[in-house]
Amino acid sequence: MSPNLSKRIIVLLALASQSFTLVASEEDDLLSLYDEEDLITIATGTQKQVRFAPSVATVITTDDIVASGARMLSEVLESVPGIHVGDALLFDDDLISIRGIQTSNNPQVLVQIDGVEIRHLFTAARPAGFHLPLANVQRIEIIRGPGSAVHGADAFAGVINVITKTGADIGGVELGARYGAFNTQDVWLNAGNAIGAVDWAFSHEYSTTNGDHNRMVTSELPAAGQTWSGAFRSEYEIYNTQVKASVAGWTARLHNWRLQNGGNGPGGAQVPDQQGFVETDYYQFDLANKSQLAADVALDARVGFHRGETAIDNVLFPVGAHPIDNLGNPYGVAGGPAFRNFPDGVIGNPEGEAKVLDVDFSILYTRFANHVLRFGAGYLHEDVDAGERKNFGPGVLDTGSNPGQTVPPAPVDVSDTQFAFLQDVDREAYHVSLQDEIRLSNDLELTVGLRFDEFNDVGGAVNPRAALVWAADYNLTTKFLYGRAFRAPSFTELFSKNNPSQLGNPELQPETIDTYEAAVDYQFRPNWNIKANAFYYEIEDLIDFKLDLAQLGLVASNEKNQTGYGLELSSHWQASDSIALSANASVQKIEDKDSNEDIANVPTAQFFAGLNWQPASGYNVRDFQMDFEVHWISDRERVTGDPRRDLASYTLVNVAARKAIANSGLSVAASVKNLLDKDAAEPSEFGPLYVTSDYPIQGRAAFIELNYRLR
Repeated sequence: MSPNLSKRIIVLLALASQSFTLVASEEDDLLSLYDEEDLITIATGTQKQVRFAPSVATVITTDDIVASGARMLSEVLESVPGIHVGDALLFDDDLISIRGIQTSNNPQVLVQIDGVEIRHLFTAARPAGFHLPLANVQRIEIIRGPGSAVHGADAFAGVINVITKTGADIGGVELGARYGAFNTQDVWLNAGNAIGAVDWAFSHEYSTTNGDHNRMVTSELPAAGQTWSGAFRSEYEIYNTQVKASVAGWTARLHNWRLQNGGNGPGGAQVPDQQGFVETDYYQFDLANKSQLAADVALDARVGFHRGETAIDNVLFPVGAHPIDNLGNPYGVAGGPAFRNFPDGVIGNPEGEAKVLDVDFSILYTRFANHVLRFGAGYLHEDVDAGERKNFGPGVLDTGSNPGQTVPPAPVDVSDTQFAFLQDVDREAYHVSLQDEIRLSNDLELTVGLRFDEFNDVGGAVNPRAALVWAADYNLTTKFLYGRAFRAPSFTELFSKNNPSQLGNPELQPETIDTYEAAVDYQFRPNWNIKANAFYYEIEDLIDFKLDLAQLGLVASNEKNQTGYGLELSSHWQASDSIALSANASVQKIEDKDSNEDIANVPTAQFFAGLNWQPASGYNVRDFQMDFEVHWISDRERVTGDPRRDLASYTLVNVAARKAIANSGLSVAASVKNLLDKDAAEPSEFGPLYVTSDYPIQGRAAFIELNYRLR
């Protein structure tokens, strides 16, 4: 362990400890521990209390979301130890880094809504421009570490399951509106109830923003000596609608997430694009059944059909002269560059439709004493129909099809030709799994599991897991965990072509990871909980895009083998009836296994502290609360060859306040994100064409909110 990392461990643990130096009353009754703990299902597929779950898990409740004033999923994830959310390479996407595992497209994190994966088939990450509003969220279950033994491919670095409200949770009607910085507007309606055996819920959320146009970025193409500047495009218009109904063990759910006029972040080619936009229309329909087939046999089955459409308008380079090689690509080197004037800029407009059929079932068998057996199986079919319009590249501006290299007056439709960025493609997969939760004694449980996945294009993988959970005392739980996960290459990583920024490689191998963890959950006092865990992992064949001069672009490759180890600490202290304190700290050392160099752009440490104040009745202030948050992210190293200095650390402060108006169903709220208007940035990737300025974070943003609830 390096001296700097050792110092950070000591400092951060001291900070976390100092957040809780006040002594609770010695008269606290320790026997009142664990009155009502949260249950999670993503760790095993069966319900478990968080402290007994065979994983390192976190639950974020609707109360946590409301108190923090968070609008989108990314905001609450930042409060989880070991998770940092930055800006991804493409569009205005979030990059969710868990324990330093991150790549350009960020497909290593499995995101689910009500237990069903939501993802973009092209990249295997979230849908393009994905931001998820939170007004209809009841809770968020998160596991850090592999989840492939239960969830299969993509549950590589972690799993995030967003659980929406049922009719019973809503119990009437919820209306809300929010307005704030950058002309941000949110409106939502939740309606639902439980009447006898029938539970129904409807939700519609609308969110729009112009984005912070002060987030200026600068790009350079050193080979051509060209520089461009412009705003980081973070505007969007989002519609998030869901209908859900349950009766007699059956649940039907229809969900639509739609993005219009989405900004494309730093630009599709890492050149600021002030004209392009992203649009996504994503539907999920699922029908599930939970049945008790016998006293000791339970069935959980689901069939789902998902459909997503994506259309992207990119002005890859603005109006003016740009280097074009003899294949018609804007930054290749074949035959040397030739300069051509593009009256409308260099335009590339990929689009496509993706369809998924997903069938999954599991059987829970409890006939044997001290055993909970879970058998699962499933089938998956994915189908992609891609298209593209552009005014450059092979088939449009190469020396074969266009010897004079005349820029066409309008983008040329190359869909369904060999010149498109992706051919129509499909994939089939199936899986079988077996898990046994074995109670060795009253205080000791062993969970073992195995899952086999077979893909028709990249082969199969076996993913085992083992976890020993020991309730060493009534207030102390320890865990020893092992898990293996894999991720199959995405269609883009395998088959993308005619696109210098991302070229596929059909010879790719799946990514694999082996993770070892030890965790402690200690209820020091009834009002004070402390959790700590250490992890170590080894990744083989991590996929990312690497410059290949022979192919004139960035080519997907099993670029590196990666190791990581670290420590995560969290604590929650209910200091009084009015004050609750939370804090967490994490430190990590992430290295390239072959070169022993630190992985670039990954924070080595981060710290979070939160204070929630709800005045007691003696203050003559009823139904009022304030929430304060501090986030610190460490500096980050650059990749070898990057001439820029290491990216500096930064600290963000957020504050929120909420007041309920007695006996009216009304509440008002206000919040400020980045209260101190910190000037900081998230790292951009170094390459032949890159954003030299990094990606500036959003400036100070204030919001006001009005809610009405009718029961």
